[in-house]
Amino acid sequence: MATASSALRTYDHIHVAGLAVQAVAGPDLWQQPAPQHCAFTLDVPTDFAAAAATDDLAHSLNYATLCRQLAQLARTRPNWGSLHTLAAAAHADLACRYAAVLPRPAEMQLELRSADAHLRSRDVAWRLGGRGLLSPGLGGSATPHVFHVGSLELYACIGVFQFEREAKQRVSLDIDVQWPVSTDSNVSPPLPVRRVLDDVVRYVEASDFYTVEALVESVAKVVQQCLPVLPVAVEVRVAKLSAITDTQGVGVSCLRTGEQLEQLPPVALTPEHSLTTSKSTQESTVPSAGDAGATAYLAFGSNVGDRLSYIRKALDLLNDTANITVTAVSSLFESEPMYFKDQRPFLNGCIRVTTTLTPPELLTLCKRIEYTDLQRTKDFDNGPRCIDLDIILYTDAQGTPAVCNTPDLTVPHPRMLERTFVLEPLCELLPPTAPHPLTAEPLAAHLQQLYDRGDPADTLWRLLPVPAVAPGKDTKTNTNAEPRFLRFRTSHGPGEQPLGRASGPAHIMAVMNATPDSFSDGDPSGHTDTAQLLARVERECAGVLHLYDTVIVDVGGCSTRPGSPQPTAEEELARVLPVLRAIRASTALDQERVVLSVDTYRASVARAALENGCDIINDVSGGQFDEGIWAAVAEHPYAAYVLSHTRGTIASMNQCADYALDEEYRPTDPVSGTEYTDHVGAERCDPADKARTLVRTVACEMAQRYSALLHSDVRRWQVVLDPGLGFAKDLRSNVQMLRDLGVFRNYSCTLASDDDFVSFRNLPVLAGPSRKKFIGTITGEEDPARRDFATGAVVTAAIGYGADIVRVHNAVECAKAAAIADAMYK
Repeated sequence: MATASSALRTYDHIHVAGLAVQAVAGPDLWQQPAPQHCAFTLDVPTDFAAAAATDDLAHSLNYATLCRQLAQLARTRPNWGSLHTLAAAAHADLACRYAAVLPRPAEMQLELRSADAHLRSRDVAWRLGGRGLLSPGLGGSATPHVFHVGSLELYACIGVFQFEREAKQRVSLDIDVQWPVSTDSNVSPPLPVRRVLDDVVRYVEASDFYTVEALVESVAKVVQQCLPVLPVAVEVRVAKLSAITDTQGVGVSCLRTGEQLEQLPPVALTPEHSLTTSKSTQESTVPSAGDAGATAYLAFGSNVGDRLSYIRKALDLLNDTANITVTAVSSLFESEPMYFKDQRPFLNGCIRVTTTLTPPELLTLCKRIEYTDLQRTKDFDNGPRCIDLDIILYTDAQGTPAVCNTPDLTVPHPRMLERTFVLEPLCELLPPTAPHPLTAEPLAAHLQQLYDRGDPADTLWRLLPVPAVAPGKDTKTNTNAEPRFLRFRTSHGPGEQPLGRASGPAHIMAVMNATPDSFSDGDPSGHTDTAQLLARVERECAGVLHLYDTVIVDVGGCSTRPGSPQPTAEEELARVLPVLRAIRASTALDQERVVLSVDTYRASVARAALENGCDIINDVSGGQFDEGIWAAVAEHPYAAYVLSHTRGTIASMNQCADYALDEEYRPTDPVSGTEYTDHVGAERCDPADKARTLVRTVACEMAQRYSALLHSDVRRWQVVLDPGLGFAKDLRSNVQMLRDLGVFRNYSCTLASDDDFVSFRNLPVLAGPSRKKFIGTITGEEDPARRDFATGAVVTAAIGYGADIVRVHNAVECAKAAAIADAMYK
């Protein structure tokens, strides 16, 4: 038989796996000098090319002889003192015996394993030779000695979910220590095996971890602290055995050199509160007092009395505190009680504040507001409450998240990942990439995981407050009556990046023009009869309320048709106020179910309308035609505001309809020129995606107006978005905007000018296609009053694409089309 060429042949190996021996190798698991069940595993690099060529064992090592020699060696001493001593003796004996025939004696690997060295593990071993944890060039030894313990089973409190905080779970640890070896005698200083394992067990089972990343590094430090000399390296692997039911375990590992371990602060072996992040101590993750610019996110909830009134009072009390500023407020959501079910639904949301208070100080303030200022009473846990303020997240001025775990306060909030009524409003205030401080997974992804469960209770109602109609109330404070609410719902289907879609019943906004020059229903005579308008309102409302719980009546006293002449503010008020008063005085109308809107861009008209029964200001200009209109709305926090998109003025908007639809779109700050970051859902927008150029352009322009609106003290819960069909848009743009309503309602961007994040998530979307010119262009119908049938078709499409409110002239017939759309698409 020919011999393989040495130039092409790799080295050969002889293996011995699990040679069972019994030896006294130090104290056993009961601390007795009794024989332990041990096993040798051997990997010997050799060259058996001659044996392969001649089929003659004389040219190779006899593994039977190797096994006999190892077994004999184990019996030569009554007590070896330690497993390491026996392993070192066996390795040295074989290396000496076969030095002449082994091509690489330093790479001979011998492992000696004991099943009886410790109660918590049947896998305690020493591995000598072969590869160590570190290569020689990185500080490792040419003939490394590695101590190993495998499957060290413990019960630990570990995880970020509340159910993981309430019961310890089974974890498995593997630990490897590369031990320094004397260059003179190949004998290492003794490693205190029992102390290492006992300290690791004691520390882990007394600790309280959020992350496995923290656990492995902490354990590596605990091991290093037990050792008489600095180890070359320590590697720790942890597996959570029950975390993912379809796996045998999930976890992480880390390898730290001795120098790296020296850099870590000491770890207390019996801490009251353990490390909760990869940082050294709990205190290091909590900002000190006076940290200017810290940001906190608070969740609020109320289910007693006038819930929104309690929430507003709490926000005012926070804002009136010298070292706190409320910088953002989410939408309002209604959720069912989670634990004690026999109570009212909660009104929930989140706020962002900047503060100089530390988390414990902020908690003290929240409790003072709850129990002293607003006189909350607590009869039992999870019961009714007039106000509840919880710290959800906290970051210092440098953006480092605080992690706090004390008997009084846990930050991040331990139950936040279980609750859509916390995560949904929180995700309105944070970019879709914002991670949870402990899981490092985007908060939006955690929210989607809740929706993926398919529990209907997880899908919340988004509430739009409108003033109550009880007599004698103050229209600015809503005193004496809780507001009414228009209800909207957004559903998030399963998938990696699903877009939220409107899933609640549509709302009908009936157009009621008290103008002589409206493009489709004005009175050319110039005489608007209030009685005739009221009769029409009563007729339209009856038809809509036959199908829907509420109806919105949009009264207009000023035509906003492109190019139309504009009346004075006094003329507009003279048209609008009599109609508002007549509607509110009508006994034929169910006033609780009729919501009044006024279509105006003037601050004076808006202010007067709100003081005369109006619930919604429908501003086609987006605040561009009268800068005072936002202040008028802000004075009435229970009223709603429709923020619309347009360009130019009433006279010039038709000349402003060029959106460069065939070009890439990169949103930029109009002052600095800095490019914005924008998303649709969780997906970063691609400038090269020209199909979305229009919707991104419109959405970004609206985002800038929306940001300015909130800085004018209008709350997010008041806002409805209208992409402005027919305003500064041509046929192609109107049709494309309708198709992209689903993209529009999921748009978000970070404005570069002041790092201001804007999200359209959960904001109700209004579409006003009724009788518009683009419908006439498509159908060839020149008379706007004859476009109602086609408008019904567009209404159906708009609802299917994502509109929550449709503004229509023929409300009765279009309500039927909307009901069909609701049945088909939701």
